[in-house]
Amino acid sequence: MDVIYLIIDKELTLENSPVLQSQVLDWLLIQKKDGVNVSLICTTKNKAAFTHSIGTLLDKYQIPHKALSHNNLVRNLLVMAVSLRRYSKKNKSTNVYVRGIWGAIVHKIAFITFGRKRPNLIYDFRGDLLSESLQINRYTRIKIWLLDRIISWSINRANKLSSVSNSGRDFICQKYKRCDSIVIPSCVNYTYFSTSMENRSPLRNKLNISDTDTVIAYAGGLNVYQMVPEMLEIWGALQSLKNIKFLLMTSSIPNIPPIKHRLEKIMGERIRILNLTRKDVPSYLASSDISFMLRNDDQVNQVASPLKLGEYLASGLPVVTSPGIGESSQLVSRNRLGILIPPIPSAPSIKECREFISYIKDNKNEYSSRSRYTARTKLDWSAQLPKWKALLEINSTD
Repeated sequence: MDVIYLIIDKELTLENSPVLQSQVLDWLLIQKKDGVNVSLICTTKNKAAFTHSIGTLLDKYQIPHKALSHNNLVRNLLVMAVSLRRYSKKNKSTNVYVRGIWGAIVHKIAFITFGRKRPNLIYDFRGDLLSESLQINRYTRIKIWLLDRIISWSINRANKLSSVSNSGRDFICQKYKRCDSIVIPSCVNYTYFSTSMENRSPLRNKLNISDTDTVIAYAGGLNVYQMVPEMLEIWGALQSLKNIKFLLMTSSIPNIPPIKHRLEKIMGERIRILNLTRKDVPSYLASSDISFMLRNDDQVNQVASPLKLGEYLASGLPVVTSPGIGESSQLVSRNRLGILIPPIPSAPSIKECREFISYIKDNKNEYSSRSRYTARTKLDWSAQLPKWKALLEINSTD
């Protein structure tokens, strides 16, 4: 049972993306511990940083890996195809995992002469790239048409399919006529978060937050789709509550200074703005009481599986989120893990937040237990191993 992880993106690399580290690196380590023969081929923009943060860990767990210098897209595709072909022939690989169209193209180039003997292509549908591109007006009409054709080709060429959500599975079944994908959501390594509670009191003291304060937290990027301005508007309306504090954690370094200055001017001592590394986030989340994750109700979010939900729940936090995030919203509602509010601030939603905060003060342990249980049983990588290993064992050919 083996799989080569082929990670290629136009911008992101493992050493510069906390999301890739969680969704690829952590998952590789868990599979390796469970006896799956995993390997990695990727690009890197900083080989020294890759070796220090990623390579040493892969070496420790004896995971073969090849990090190629990140270049322009065409060169990346060709160089990765050569590397994949050589590694696969040497190790007689049976599965190649990709996270999108570029990986599928690399697989095609690498094994263009292999016919039915090529390794199985596992295509992981991470989201609706076409709708995302239309939403941000990234491409012209012709480019959108071409992108749609490439996505369709990639999905239908795959021997095996996975999707991060049931709605994503249904979407590719309806649009691309492939109805055989398994569902593995965006997960976390639960142990990273479950061991952080011991740091709660020292960290709160460090941040000048008392035991009687209720801390509302956000941890993530500052991209438009994450609706941080809308969230901060809600926070501003909540700051009059007694013993309330806010914690905004991000790794988006260039955007921190202007936001920090503006927010501290408005909210004063009630808000803490921190620039954290991935390894520091679990402890700070464990020091919080309520989490926020707002999204628009659109096609992009309906088929998505936000990593943030797993991190919040594994930290024992109830979640204030939105109703249009597919199974994530359903999971929160069905398991009583928080509340769903429209992402656009309004008087009724702010009132609901106030009431929820008041309720949590007396019922935090109840919510914390449910959140951790849900994370451990549904959003921990280890819980997905049986389903994933069954997919790897399927023999498939063109």
